[in-house]
Amino acid sequence: METKNEESEAQGVRRDEGYFNDSPGNSNSSQWIGGASGEDGGIQSRLDREDRSSGDSFRFCSISLFGKILDRLITSWEDREKEATDCLDWYQNQVNRCQQEIKSLEEIKAELTKNTEGK
Repeated sequence: METKNEESEAQGVRRDEGYFNDSPGNSNSSQWIGGASGEDGGIQSRLDREDRSSGDSFRFCSISLFGKILDRLITSWEDREKEATDCLDWYQNQVNRCQQEIKSLEEIKAELTKNTEGK
């Protein structure tokens, strides 16, 4: 386990080798910036060429994967919408049934009241 002093020394060496960006507000960046002064960054330019040649394939895979994720999300929300609609239909049927029962009970009460008044 590195101590705080060893850790800061290691970062200082890495910074000298170009592993850290010394720009203001970015002193702890772990981003590669192309090597120490005087180096031409040959390794980085080779990696850039390799990335460009396989970039289309990577981009296609990323788009394909993202598309599949979106398809699953859409399907999930469509299922939720159908379930909610089914619930609304069930509740609307319950409301209609309650209204019919209330109407029937009111008719029975009205008839009962009419029959008792007539006696």
